[in-house]
This record gives sequence, structure tokens and C-alpha cells, in this order.
Amino acid sequence: MQISSRRPVLVALLVALAACSALLVAVAFEVFVRTQTGQLVEIAAMGGVTIGQGSLAPHASRVLDVVSVSMLAAALLVTMAIGLARGRWRSALSAALLIGGSSLTTELLKKHVLTRPNYGNGVSNSFPSGHTTVAASVAAAAVLVAPRRLRPYVAVLGCGYAIATGLATVVAGWHRPSDVIAAYAVVLAWASVTAALVVDAAPPDASSPAPDTPHRTTALFLASSAAPLGVLAVGLIAMTARHVPGSFGQLRQVAAYAGGMAAIATAGLVTMAVWLLVVPFVDAAGRHSSTGAEPALTLQR
Repeated sequence: MQISSRRPVLVALLVALAACSALLVAVAFEVFVRTQTGQLVEIAAMGGVTIGQGSLAPHASRVLDVVSVSMLAAALLVTMAIGLARGRWRSALSAALLIGGSSLTTELLKKHVLTRPNYGNGVSNSFPSGHTTVAASVAAAAVLVAPRRLRPYVAVLGCGYAIATGLATVVAGWHRPSDVIAAYAVVLAWASVTAALVVDAAPPDASSPAPDTPHRTTALFLASSAAPLGVLAVGLIAMTARHVPGSFGQLRQVAAYAGGMAAIATAGLVTMAVWLLVVPFVDAAGRHSSTGAEPALTLQR
């Protein structure tokens, strides 16, 4: 079946996914930043960060040091080069748009759009996390341009890196858990937008992707890994919310911290699982050039 026959439905679904991702950013901000209860829940979680931070901080620093302007530029060039080498110029441009759009959106939201209400807990806004946005967008772009046979492995590695970066920002005390979760949502929103653009511009002869067991199996693995973590996160965060405002002992701080970290891992896993199911349609839509010629590097598929 050709993509053109399913194009309106696919584009509509991708736009809906982008809208849901943007809505998640808004909900996270409203709940954890704009309400006093949300702020106190995250303060409790950050209190738990200090427990054992001395041994974890050096590892977190090494993860965070990877993210830099030069790393971002290199990621842009490498992902575009891989996409072009595979004859997927639409995917190459989409990878650049995904990384650039996500990073720019995060910076605009954090520095110029969103403000943190003053409930006596500090007014410095850190929502969303810039480091996490860079890591997650690079991971998503790498999955987008990777050869089909390698894509599940790239997805698992990229997901691990994006989650590790998100966790590291909290361990270092740079960000609160909601900052990281919002960063994943920003990236998924931009990934969905770029996917919609590629599918909408697909040539008439582009075929739908064939059923791919490795992609589905990997996505199922990521999603099933997220399920118990999500349940744990909801339970611990709800328990913390029931006890605010109030004093928190070490045990409750650790519980709040664990809930926040579980929520971060859940969001990262779900983001990559969803993206891995979307990417085959993007790859198929960009498979042919405008003349219908096949790319030379067929062995890399």
C-alpha cells in the first residue's frame, strides 16, 4: 500500500501526537511549577538528591559534560551526513529541524515565556531542561537517520543516553524532575511535527513500511519497562503530595526523589517507544527522490 492513500490519516495522527506532547508540557508546568503543592513536591524530591549526592555527582558531571555547543554542532552534521548518505534528504533535513527546533523552543520557554510563581520556594525558572532537550533530540535524530536494521539498537542506546542525561541534571541539582519530563515532551512534539512534514511531502510512489518485528519488539520492550516505573512514580508522587505542606524526614525525601527519578525514566522510555513506531513511516516517505530513483547505498538499509 502506498503512503499517499493513507497520508491524511497519518498526518492527522502525527499532528495529534505533537499536540498531545505540547499539552503535556503545559500540564507539567501548571501542576509542578504554577501550584504551591507541585513546587513543594519537587522541593521534597530535591531534598532527597542531597542524600548520596557526593558519590553520584562525579558520574553525573561526566554525563553532563558531553553536552556542549560543539557536540550539538557535530550531532547536526553527523545526522545530516548519514541521512544524505542513505539517500534520505528529507530525513536529513528533518533531523536538523528536530534538533534545532527542540533546542530553540526549550530556550525560549525557559528564558522568555514561562515564569515561576513565588511561593517562597525561589523564582528562578529552570523549566524545561536544556541539557536533556539536547540529549533527547540528538537521540531521536540518530534513530531517524539510522539504517533500518540498526535502528532498534540505536533507539535503546539513545534512550539510555537521554535518560541518563535527564537523571544527571537532577543529581547535579541543576533541574527538577518536571523540567526533564517537559524536555522529553518538547522533543517528541518536534519529532512529530517533522514526521508530519515528511509524510505530507511524500512522493506518490512511496510505499508504506513493511511490518517490522524488531522495531515493534523494541518499542514493546521500552514501553513494558516504563509501565512498572510509571506506577511507582505515580504512587510515590501522590504519597508526597498528600504530606505537603509539612516537614519531611529523610525517608519521605528519598521517596519523593525516587518518585521523580522513576517519572523521568518512564517519560524517556515512552518517548523513545512512540518515536520508534513513527520513524519507519518517515523513512518510507523519504525513500524515493522526486524522480523515483533509488539511492545508491542500498546495503545500508
